[in-house]
Amino acid sequence: MELFKQEWVTVKPIKALGVKYLNKVPYKKAIKMVDEGSAVIANPYTIYKLFDRRSLRRYVRKIDKNTCVYCGNKGESTDYIVPPSDGGIRSPKNMCCVCMSCKKSTT
Repeated sequence: MELFKQEWVTVKPIKALGVKYLNKVPYKKAIKMVDEGSAVIANPYTIYKLFDRRSLRRYVRKIDKNTCVYCGNKGESTDYIVPPSDGGIRSPKNMCCVCMSCKKSTT
């Protein structure tokens, strides 16, 4: 299934998150969210967001085995590969597990 090309796409959370909001994002951002694994297409006008902030961080630490991708020490946090201020989005492909010392040195 594909999204219809439109100006805005509705974003809904999956019911398991327990959040009851509706949001709209630009079409290009919706496509990027689906491509990077943070959302799935529900119908041609709507996508379901798969993670809230906490569950995304937990998932990223799990797939990186709680190991800092920079130094190999125990990872306690997550960091963006491409920050949202530079056009990155909150997705598993754009985040990695880091230790606090590496996180401080990358900012």
